[in-house]
Amino acid sequence: MKDSAFFSINKTSRRLTRLIVLQIAITVGMMVVYTYYPNFLYWENTPREDDVANLGALFFFVTTAVGITIWVIFYYWFYKAYKNLKLFYARPLRHSARTALVLFFVPIVNIWASYFNVKEIWKYSDPNILPSGEPIKYKPEKNIVKYWWITVLVSVLLLVGHEILIVATISDGVYVFGLVMLFLILREVTLRQEQKNSTLNSRYTEFKK
Repeated sequence: MKDSAFFSINKTSRRLTRLIVLQIAITVGMMVVYTYYPNFLYWENTPREDDVANLGALFFFVTTAVGITIWVIFYYWFYKAYKNLKLFYARPLRHSARTALVLFFVPIVNIWASYFNVKEIWKYSDPNILPSGEPIKYKPEKNIVKYWWITVLVSVLLLVGHEILIVATISDGVYVFGLVMLFLILREVTLRQEQKNSTLNSRYTEFKK
């Protein structure tokens, strides 16, 4: 019975949203600074007494810490959101919640598996999707999940040339765009799951009567 209980991801989404806003502010700030002060970006190859480079090192460690925290909390959010699909009678699911989470850490496989798993959360959380997976009424499909996952892959690839100013600028721009897409995913999925759970509960109450 415990496994089929609904877990509200609202609080987790709010925490992630705050971190995302903080990370966007830090990244945009870094982009502005290293455009005018390259030493901010190349802090590893500059003298320790260079104040701009020292600031760059500080920002690097802060943004890395915030980024890691975002991913850790996101994995928790993902696990709970995927697990809720069982309550929504979404069939057939591609994986169990645990397997879907593990696939994030499997090289190569995670390139497509993670995308489809997040997309599954997006789809089956929709209150307008029947248990069979068919929509109650046709609505144009949003591509937010696709845009988000593409930006994740592109930003990872651009890390190779991050020591080049133009590449670093593009990489950070893509990263910010990806954070915005993640914010939209969190908000939309959270609203969908809360609404769908409320609908299921109301139907269950009517059935008992």
